[in-house]
Amino acid sequence: MTLKNINDKIEINLENNEIPQIESNQVLIQINYSDLNYKDILATKINSGVIKQYPIVPGIDLSGVVLKSNSSNFTRFDKVLVTGYGLGISANGGLEEYAVVPADWIIKLPQQLSLKDAMLYGTAGLTAGLSVHKLLQHNIRKDDNILITGGTGGVASISLAILKKLKFRKITVTTRKISNENTLKELGATKVITNNDLITHKLLDHQKYDFVIDTIGEKTIPNILPQIKYGGGISICGNVSGAKLNTTILPFILRNITMYGIDSVNIPNQDKANIWRNLAAKWNVTKKLKKTLTKSLLTQ
Repeated sequence: MTLKNINDKIEINLENNEIPQIESNQVLIQINYSDLNYKDILATKINSGVIKQYPIVPGIDLSGVVLKSNSSNFTRFDKVLVTGYGLGISANGGLEEYAVVPADWIIKLPQQLSLKDAMLYGTAGLTAGLSVHKLLQHNIRKDDNILITGGTGGVASISLAILKKLKFRKITVTTRKISNENTLKELGATKVITNNDLITHKLLDHQKYDFVIDTIGEKTIPNILPQIKYGGGISICGNVSGAKLNTTILPFILRNITMYGIDSVNIPNQDKANIWRNLAAKWNVTKKLKKTLTKSLLTQ
């Protein structure tokens, strides 16, 4: 699949191309699976700011098998995955049969994870894993109150499933439609509210949440900050409602809260590999996700 900018209109075409050649420290991957992310959808929109140069193959995630390698770190038939960096943005991405990728972008697939399940996670799963990791570094206890926004999104739902598996007991999740309540509770939510339920006009409100994983951004963060408990924290990984932040410093200086930024694109590959090992093993929720989401689709 190739995106082209023709007279300020994005055209999507299927094309037959030669298998690309590889250069020093590059790897040729036969792609088995990719997925669709919000950024992939934006890539099909003109002037979205995602793609700087056309034509390009979209797809910011891929998993597959090494066919040829000019890197000592990878050999033929290695199972691998790639997320982030410039994949599908400045370099051809995962929505094709073959990809040439810099070796520094590639993660060897953990043994406990299939190529298909790696793309069930994709960038959303990696971001969820990074968010949970930051929560654990903040020394959250199993009975602390946790809030996750954007409940039916990939990052939020995977974060929720992981926290449930880790036996966190008090997880509130926001959703635009309360009809999603049953699905979110099956994934692990103890309480489901709407985004409107978060709205506050106070600079400091009642202290409700010890830690927050926010995937929405501009419209939720100013309402959440006044409700975080003393010494608590918030991780921020999304901006679907906008990127501006209109708030005060009072929650930070009077309640000693911490804000963490979550980047899944350019973090060191070793840090990515550590998160993927957790997603494949002690945090593995792929069976739960497939069971719950399939049931949800069948009942709609």
